[in-house]
Amino acid sequence: MNVTIINRGQLEFALEKPKMKIFGHEHYKELYQKSAALMEALTKSHALSDGNKRCAMMVAEFMIRVNDAELVLPLKTIRLSVDTAMDEHDVLTEEIEQWFKVHIAKNSDQLSIMLAEHIAEESVINNLLSQERYKEASELVDKWLAFDSYPEHKVKWQQLVRRWKTNKPTQNTDKIHEMTVWDVVGNISQYEIRHPAHNYNTITNIEDLRVVGHTLEELERYEKIIQAHEKKLANTDNLQLLYGKGYILEQFGRIDKSLSVYDKIISVKPSEGHAYYHRGILYGAFFKEHEKAIENFQKCIELEEQIQAAGDYIAYELFLLNKYEQAIEQCDENMQRSEKNPTSYWIRGACLAEKGRLDDAEMTARKALELYPDDPLNLSGLGIILSKKGNNTESIKYHKRAVFVKPKSIGFRFNLAKAYFKINQMDDAEKNYKMVLEMDENYVEALNDYGALLSNRGEYNKALEYLNKALDIEPTHVEALTNTGITYAKIDDYENAIKRVNKAIRMYPEKAYALYCKSVILMEQNKIDDALIWIEKTIKVDKDAKKTFLEDPTFERIKNSESFKKLME
Repeated sequence: MNVTIINRGQLEFALEKPKMKIFGHEHYKELYQKSAALMEALTKSHALSDGNKRCAMMVAEFMIRVNDAELVLPLKTIRLSVDTAMDEHDVLTEEIEQWFKVHIAKNSDQLSIMLAEHIAEESVINNLLSQERYKEASELVDKWLAFDSYPEHKVKWQQLVRRWKTNKPTQNTDKIHEMTVWDVVGNISQYEIRHPAHNYNTITNIEDLRVVGHTLEELERYEKIIQAHEKKLANTDNLQLLYGKGYILEQFGRIDKSLSVYDKIISVKPSEGHAYYHRGILYGAFFKEHEKAIENFQKCIELEEQIQAAGDYIAYELFLLNKYEQAIEQCDENMQRSEKNPTSYWIRGACLAEKGRLDDAEMTARKALELYPDDPLNLSGLGIILSKKGNNTESIKYHKRAVFVKPKSIGFRFNLAKAYFKINQMDDAEKNYKMVLEMDENYVEALNDYGALLSNRGEYNKALEYLNKALDIEPTHVEALTNTGITYAKIDDYENAIKRVNKAIRMYPEKAYALYCKSVILMEQNKIDDALIWIEKTIKVDKDAKKTFLEDPTFERIKNSESFKKLME
């Protein structure tokens, strides 16, 4: 079918209708009103040679999505909106508005309920078919509004009805189940769910891989739907179903089972590059097996070169392994494939910054922003680099821009909080840390930093709540261990203080901050000779630590001693 624009003026007028103002005030204030106005105007404009109804629905649905909502099209809905839009009488406009009002989900609660209804209605058709009530099933199929916008759905269900009529149900049961389960899997896997187990390594401040916002109750509701179809999913070799199943298991935090699904996909079709891609994500983000992650991403590129993100992930995993030169080389290779690649620019800049090449890092980040002026990843990356260079005021400016572009991002909000913390704007830092923890109460980096902030403020017991929670989630987090040790020392609990810091030093013997913290605790205990030993160890690891020791009031009473002066030479 060839569709052409036959009346551009009418089309442009229809697209402008939702913005209509009367005496300077918006005529259509709510999203459902704007959607109804847009759909009605596009349908009645007859601006296209064909497909006006379908175009109207798709454009309205797009507008709803870009406004952070979802349009859910249930089976039981009759053709009200299309019939209404085709009617020339304005008296029915309110009915269109009412239909959109009912079927737009603005938050995860509404979406969960609507999806559950949608899935329940699909099962009604299958039940009718299983009872050989073909006429009723066909009538119900014909009433689904979505078919007017997406005729491929109608064809699928009509074929299903025909198969049931012409074959014994037992011969087609598996195929029918697969079709039905795929609808369920497809619906659920559209909406990304964050599980408490999803605590990603945020050292590089890469965007979270999953969206935050679903409650435990919603997860349980989805899980029941999946459990109802587990037997049908268990032995399938249908790649679409396997991908959907693997994705959903990942969302629910069942990472081992999800990995086994992708393994099965590869056993069914060894050339399936996307399965290697998903395995790479799981090995890197969940198991922290970065070498294995790299192997899988490389295999993915070998099989399907068009997956640009696989190259970005290789660079990212190399970054996590501190293989900065290799990561830079990978970024260069990625950018040869696609010059406009903001992620590779960001990782390249981060690697250069880690190697102390801050001017080169800043140049890389600014070049990326020339290509993508509003890319939050590069805005935040430039902010981190500027902070390392001591340009804190401009650093905060870029972090704020990143948050403005993507206000619901945990990573960018956390970076902003950290930037405020660094320049002692504690009220602003606290506000942003709290917002991060509202989005994800188990975000280890934020728990650690906010605990340190509270400790600096003298709220030691409250600080320990956050710091110990961080260690419950990630027992080997070196900064949480040292910050907890310092906080225990401040309330004279030296046994716990030394225990935490010693654990940090055993795991990270070259970590200057951990060594420094032990010298502080020893000073608090008035063990001067022991403190001097650990001061010397700290300086051997990091010569710049001398400045910290000279400025720290904890060491004021020994600054005039010959031993201390000698160490500071």
